[in-house]
Amino acid sequence: MLKKLNRQTFSHYLDSEPSKIILFGEGNFLRAFIGFIVENLNRTSQFNGVITAVQPIDKGMSELINSQDGLYTIITKGLLDKRTINTSKLIHSLKEVINPYVNHKSFLKLAEDENYKIVISNTTEAGISISSGDEFHAKPPISYPAKLTQLLYKKWLIKSKPFIFLPCELIEDNAQKLLNTIITTAKKWHLEADFINWVKNDNIFCSTLVDRIVPGYPKNQANQIWQELGYQDELLVETEPFLLWVIEANQETKNKILKHLPLDKFNSGQIIFTDDLSAYRTRKVSLLNGSHTFMVPLGLLSNINTVKQVIDNPALATLVKKVMKNEISPVLDLPSQELKTYCDSVLERFSNPFIEHKLKSIALNSLSKWVTRLLPTVLLYDKKFTKLPHGIILSFAALLKVYNQADKFAINDNSEHIKQIQNIFAENTNLSKAVEQILKLDNIWGQNLNRIPNLTNQLTFSLNLIEQNAVNLAIEKVLPKI
Repeated sequence: MLKKLNRQTFSHYLDSEPSKIILFGEGNFLRAFIGFIVENLNRTSQFNGVITAVQPIDKGMSELINSQDGLYTIITKGLLDKRTINTSKLIHSLKEVINPYVNHKSFLKLAEDENYKIVISNTTEAGISISSGDEFHAKPPISYPAKLTQLLYKKWLIKSKPFIFLPCELIEDNAQKLLNTIITTAKKWHLEADFINWVKNDNIFCSTLVDRIVPGYPKNQANQIWQELGYQDELLVETEPFLLWVIEANQETKNKILKHLPLDKFNSGQIIFTDDLSAYRTRKVSLLNGSHTFMVPLGLLSNINTVKQVIDNPALATLVKKVMKNEISPVLDLPSQELKTYCDSVLERFSNPFIEHKLKSIALNSLSKWVTRLLPTVLLYDKKFTKLPHGIILSFAALLKVYNQADKFAINDNSEHIKQIQNIFAENTNLSKAVEQILKLDNIWGQNLNRIPNLTNQLTFSLNLIEQNAVNLAIEKVLPKI
């Protein structure tokens, strides 16, 4: 019988090292990205520090991770510079996960330990927002920024040293938006002006961009992998070899970050400091993440489960490639050859034969992802060509159909938003009227999308196309227009 992975059965070479990083989020991505980076720094640069994670929502992975004493294995599979990579590494860099919903005192106690200099987060695109249920005395408040406000206020009261924040949420100017939501929360709670000034002027907020495909737990291969490893690991996480972290910071701020986290000792070219990450962000969010969000609803409606299966499907693969080349790339203000090279690398990553990147995992919070990743392309395309991108609108129609059948597809998103969409479809036999009402939901889209010329008509047409045809036939009808 295989041993279970924990500190009793396996040596933990970082047992005596202090926690230096607070990680908001304990999911697959952060463990395969930040956990991986910190593990490498401990092995190669004498960083000698570990991570304490905070579970950001009430249902999370703290109990499972703590049962393995923070240990887990990263399986890296794929192609990198045309070389085949297939490795496993036991990760020791995560010490524990604190669940503030169970132990709020332990969460606030993080403010007292001045070993913690860096706060890193990935709470998804929906995470940096304010909840109407956020209250100062809540244990804890609902939103991530409100939890941070509580922690920072405790830190300010005891005159503890400030933090450096490196948010990884995939939204534009993520650091500034995180700071703004903290300040808004502090004002809502009527906290002191001196505290707000301390948050703004003493703490450091740096926007960052992360790029790594992390399919997560390899459920179908887990038993086989356990046998090969010689132990049972319920937290296996699969990832691709590609990794990029772009951090926006001037030289002074960069030096402060490197003092506490020696990222310059990590693999060359995978950590980039820049004065302006906008070009990196636009390229990645539009072409990699945008293509992911684009393919999900069409794949789900086609009974397809993984990204690799999308690329293996002739109709869907052609659609994805044409949309990347003819609808997304033309609106990006980047050199054409650079865009072509990046598109080729993204398609190679999508076709990685070694990992199963499930569409359902990408589908998490698809509404906010669509707003962040694809709506800007729609607006730019309309501005440049005075028409709408047919492929992206077809995917938008598929997204609405999937959300109307959220239970069938096990959609994980804001329940209020899902109900709004379903209720509108249920109450309107006229499809055009339903689409018009859905596009008015500015609490979802951030604006009334009916203002975009012809969107209501084209989206209704695309929904009818999907309703009246199999998805592959709907794609065939749209392809010639792209």
